[in-house]
Amino acid sequence: MIDKRIHFGEWADKWYKDFQGNVSESTYEGYAYTLSLANKLLGNRLLYSIKASDVESAIKQLITDGYSASQVTKVKAMYNQIFRKAEAEELIEKNPVQLTEKTRLPKRKSSKDSFSITELAMLFKCLPKDRTGHAIRLSLACGLRPQELLALEQEHIEEDGNIVHIRQAVQLVKGKTRIGDTKSISGIRDIPVPHFAVESAKFLRDQGNDFVMKGKLDMPLNNKTWRTYYRLALEKVDGVRVLPPHCCRHTYITLLHASGVDFDTIQTLAGQSDEDATRGYMHIKNEVTAKAVGLLEQTLAGKI
Repeated sequence: MIDKRIHFGEWADKWYKDFQGNVSESTYEGYAYTLSLANKLLGNRLLYSIKASDVESAIKQLITDGYSASQVTKVKAMYNQIFRKAEAEELIEKNPVQLTEKTRLPKRKSSKDSFSITELAMLFKCLPKDRTGHAIRLSLACGLRPQELLALEQEHIEEDGNIVHIRQAVQLVKGKTRIGDTKSISGIRDIPVPHFAVESAKFLRDQGNDFVMKGKLDMPLNNKTWRTYYRLALEKVDGVRVLPPHCCRHTYITLLHASGVDFDTIQTLAGQSDEDATRGYMHIKNEVTAKAVGLLEQTLAGKI
């Protein structure tokens, strides 16, 4: 039965509380900011009275206020989840988000730049032969997410340096770094290390019995400190742009594509396969991914 007394904000807060067990702690904390924006725009409205035009107006207001396309999309997706649950509980007659018109979002500022082959060669040649330098090399050679790199332990790198096993990622929960799951099940993967980065993998493996990028209190280095180390290292290499750490990963994906590696294999290597991917699928793909890395090595032959 339609409830004409409940306000959107009241229902949204209940939805958020009930949603906690569906995602990781760090992701759940991130949802809090999106929820605050959603409530700011519609929180005082009666839930049953909100129409598609009201949702459209809220989305347009976010755009007018200068929020990014990514954040606007997150708010709209959250509206959809909140109203869908209200419809399922028969608190409203129809989910208004399903009736909204498509909104033209602000153009995204591209953060998916990549290093050129010349820059890549300079980085492998000129970065210091220390933990930071070798960590950057391994990120470039294996397409690691920063969260995956920082969570690497000695046991995740084969003794000969030829394989890196991604099994976990760092997460920020209540301002503290902790070890958690990878971004998705497909993030669990075995990555063949190109021959030009084996030295880096072995160096990092030999750093100790725990995290290869160790921080304080036997925990991995936090992401903020890593970004600082990364930036300072790149600033010392002439002729190389100081792109964000995530661009190491994009460089890897771009080079695999340029080497002629098929889309499905790139997804597997980058840990971007469908959520339904299984651990067994990862191992079946090992021979294929090894061939893909061989193609990457051919593309970079004589340059690194």
